[in-house]
Amino acid sequence: MASGSQDTYIIVYDLIADCASYKFMGHTDHITSIASFNIFHSVKGIEQQILVSGSKDGLLKFWDLTQ
Repeated sequence: MASGSQDTYIIVYDLIADCASYKFMGHTDHITSIASFNIFHSVKGIEQQILVSGSKDGLLKFWDLTQ
């Protein structure tokens, strides 16, 4: 689960461990939307989990959650 708010941070939570697993910074205004999806990286041969965030700063940011 992920959240974003007026503080411009995006936090991804590990619900099983009951803690934040990632904290992303990069937007300069309120976070307005978050979506996640998986893609297969054909060169690396792995599946990547990507988080996309939108903000009032007018930017979309792509975050790689693959560990």
